[in-house]
Amino acid sequence: MNLGKRTLHLDIGINGAFLTRRWEEPDNWMRLTAELGYPWHEFCADVLDPFFSGDRDCQLRTAEEVRVAAVKYGVRLIDIYTGVATHRFHGLSHSHEAVRARMFDWIVACMDIALAMGCTRIGGHWDAFSCEVLADQGRATEAHQRTYAQFRELARIARTKGLTAIYNEQMYIPSEIPWTIAGAYEFLEEVNPDSDGVPIYLTVDVGHQAGMHYGAEGDDLDYIAW
Repeated sequence: MNLGKRTLHLDIGINGAFLTRRWEEPDNWMRLTAELGYPWHEFCADVLDPFFSGDRDCQLRTAEEVRVAAVKYGVRLIDIYTGVATHRFHGLSHSHEAVRARMFDWIVACMDIALAMGCTRIGGHWDAFSCEVLADQGRATEAHQRTYAQFRELARIARTKGLTAIYNEQMYIPSEIPWTIAGAYEFLEEVNPDSDGVPIYLTVDVGHQAGMHYGAEGDDLDYIAW
């Protein structure tokens, strides 16, 4: 028996951001995915946004049309992932409660769209610490703890709705956590303390180590270490 060899299977999919501002019909979204040769599709929230893409009824009906079209073309929907829209705001790390609550509502609404689409997972990035907060260690610590607490609550809500996981994207700048390996461990340990909610995982974007370093060094710049 050769213990030095193993077989690794990778499923390659595509993120639906390429559809944004180009096609508006769910049948075309899934048809184009299949014609490009991808059996897996990560749906981009910019294509069907919980706040901007019509009212609630329109969003849920569109999500159902996506589910039907995915079956029609033999496409497996992996999850719904944030696009550019939520990445333009401080979101869950904002100092004002009303701003945090608005992003929280966006995430919960996205959960419902995912379920209507046939997905059981959502992911992305929903926070960006401000310069004012980062300049004050006390405020920064409080913001971290608030952000962790919101993730724990989102995990509990996700479980009650029937989702199976939430993913948070690792970033490359101090204002968007986690951006270091140590910070990644801290994040995962803080948001997964018990079994009340769904597990929260880390999405590792290996391209983030190839960009601007913002003071990172050592293993934090090594995608293999990540």
